Amino acid sequence: MLEANRSIRDKLHRNDRHLPKRGFGWLTPQVETPQ
Repeated sequence: MLEANRSIRDKLHRNDRHLPKRGFGWLTPQVETPQ
């Protein structure tokens, strides 16, 4: 379970870096809530 959580967190972190660059910074919080 820890491994899966880490994978999801890694994906979220990767998106977080790409989202703000595209101007979707407001989307970062919404993506972290469902987790």
